[in-house]
Amino acid sequence: MIRPQLVPLSVSKFGTFTVDYDQSIEYKMTQAIKRGGRHLGKWETRYASDTYFPDPRKGKKEYDAYAATFTKGSYQDDIEAWAKRDQYLLATPKEGLDIIVPSPRPAFDRFTPLQIAGQFCKLDWGDPHKRVALTFNKIGEDTRYLASSQIYPLGRWSKSWPQLHLLVLREVA
Repeated sequence: MIRPQLVPLSVSKFGTFTVDYDQSIEYKMTQAIKRGGRHLGKWETRYASDTYFPDPRKGKKEYDAYAATFTKGSYQDDIEAWAKRDQYLLATPKEGLDIIVPSPRPAFDRFTPLQIAGQFCKLDWGDPHKRVALTFNKIGEDTRYLASSQIYPLGRWSKSWPQLHLLVLREVA
């Protein structure tokens, strides 16, 4: 079955951010927790590490960051085709941490759960269809946290969320 070309419901800009690829995910998580307090909540998941999300890039880059909102149950390959067609990059964990952690509340809250779908966990699950991405989420008004989300077999995102939100980027020239 051929699916129609995917178009986001909305794309909302958050601002311009610098991503430091020299810092490890573990370092970024430690800094987030140190900054913590009630406004950040619990920033931890066992998958938030360079072991699970290796990124060989070095240096710093500036990006304009956006939340792209899609209908629930969208397919990852359709999202990737949209991003390529409209010249967006799907954020990776290092990018997501450098963008979301320093952002004041409630900038991203209305876009939770916010998927970091530019890189999937490097782990032998024993199932080639199982893919795990990092997700920024919130509970109530005071707690933001980092979790993991699994894409269903055949690359489909959950239908249980009202909408699918993804962190997307454009490199600043």
